[in-house]
Amino acid sequence: MGVDTNIDLAAGENSLETESGSHAGSDAKAQSLWSRSFVLLSIATFLLFSSFYLLLPTMPLSIKALGGLDAHVGLSTGLFTLAAVLARPFAGGFIDSYGRKPFLLWGLGLFIVSMVSYGWMGSVTALNHSSF
Repeated sequence: MGVDTNIDLAAGENSLETESGSHAGSDAKAQSLWSRSFVLLSIATFLLFSSFYLLLPTMPLSIKALGGLDAHVGLSTGLFTLAAVLARPFAGGFIDSYGRKPFLLWGLGLFIVSMVSYGWMGSVTALNHSSF
């Protein structure tokens, strides 16, 4: 009979499982997905994206409160989106050069600083500069 080519994800590598149930390549025990690291990473990701997506609908209100016009709202939202789109191609190169963990930690730190700084912006121009 043939070999069943199931991938054993719990072993951390691609190993083939034969019909008799033995693993060809790994004797690692299955790990639970709901580990402490996974839960903490899920919570951190939820909070990060929540703060990002709560910023977008409130940015026009902040711009209006700073005395901005409708044109300023459109310009600020457009610059915010443009900055995000332009930064993404470079992110892959940085990850390849420096590794995932340092890039994610520096990016998280920069994100926190920028989110906190939005509350201190005194003009629409400063808001546009900080988002780009």
